[in-house]
Amino acid sequence: MTTPSECSNAAVIPHFISRYGSFAVFTHLHPDGDALGSSYALTVLLRALGKRAETVLLEPPPAKYVFPEFDELYTVLSDAALGQYEAAIAVDCAAVRRLGAAQAVFAERPDLSIDHHVSNDCFAQVNYVEDAPATSQIIFKLFSDYEIPLDTAAQIAIYMGITTDTGNLTYSSTTPEAFRICYELSEMGLNTSAVAEQIHNTRSWAATELIAEFIRSIRLHCDGRFALGFLSLDELKRLGATTADTESLVNYARDVETVQVACFLREIRPECYKVSLRSKGIDVAALAARYGGGGHRRAAGCVMQGRLDSISKELVEAAEELLV
Repeated sequence: MTTPSECSNAAVIPHFISRYGSFAVFTHLHPDGDALGSSYALTVLLRALGKRAETVLLEPPPAKYVFPEFDELYTVLSDAALGQYEAAIAVDCAAVRRLGAAQAVFAERPDLSIDHHVSNDCFAQVNYVEDAPATSQIIFKLFSDYEIPLDTAAQIAIYMGITTDTGNLTYSSTTPEAFRICYELSEMGLNTSAVAEQIHNTRSWAATELIAEFIRSIRLHCDGRFALGFLSLDELKRLGATTADTESLVNYARDVETVQVACFLREIRPECYKVSLRSKGIDVAALAARYGGGGHRRAAGCVMQGRLDSISKELVEAAEELLV
């Protein structure tokens, strides 16, 4: 395994790709727009290079990320004929445990990780980590390096990845290059308005009710600078919502004017919670790292075991230290 300091040489990507003829492309559990976008776009690129490639997901993608152009690019792990793939590539995955049930499959063959999370521990045999707004931005540059034009599926995928991980180009992580890439995609003929409408502006009634449920759960601490909200499994089931519907809920807490750090606790199973952290500048990746997690300075997460009241108390105390 390489060290983080050895993960910044982009030349390892084409070198790895040149060595094998077929690839399974993986991403993390409960994939978001960038996880799916970067994996689909990479699959398109590999096929354009004459390789056999397929994105292998742990579960079907959320409805808002389903476009007909993606139908032939992916399969789910339970249906995958994995024996046909010589090598594996993980995208947008900061730690091997985030591969879930695909961990063993990934490790059984030569593997490469391409990621934009600075907390990535370089878990693969070959690694490339770049502090970019989205992993999809890294894949876009590969198309340019190989001088391969993007088809419609790759255009949608890259746009989906960049805009979801930058809050539709509003987060502070958004770079001039991210804007430029989206402009170029529009110049290529991509109907960015239609894609954005489906990804960012459409949700089910269950997802809408979930927003209200989460907002009612929010409590402010540290003189209003720390917001903490939660949802139980029972609440998701009662409303008929999915885990994908919880993807951006933490932002409703972060957006409160006095809040500097927001936290969303989502029950995964009894006495086990997924912790999502967002901030307006404070390093929440360092806080997540205390509990075995990671991410970016303003967006990070981890998993914590225990009773809800105990975990909440511990996080409030940690926030008090952080916000001194």
